[in-house]
Amino acid sequence: MDCQHELETQVVHLAAFLRNELGYHADGAGTVHRELREHAQMIASIDETLRGRGDELGLVGWMMVLRRTWIAMVALLGMALGYVANDVVDAIGMQQGNQYGNSRSDP
Repeated sequence: MDCQHELETQVVHLAAFLRNELGYHADGAGTVHRELREHAQMIASIDETLRGRGDELGLVGWMMVLRRTWIAMVALLGMALGYVANDVVDAIGMQQGNQYGNSRSDP
């Protein structure tokens, strides 16, 4: 009978624990309901980050924009770097021309 009494005691403690977790002994929601609510809020926050909110683009939207326009962005960046390199080479050439006598003289 001692084993049966121990089993009943464990069942009573387990039932009390579950009632407490589910919020049956408290005025507010139990731990399970609170965790479910927190998880739902976290999932909604992640969804807003990925998909965006209202008219704003989320991470998925920006990835689509980048995927569709990367060629144009690389071309613009290359063109800008070309202009900068041209100005640098021109400035170096003019500096060397002034240093060794003006080699760019008009006839």
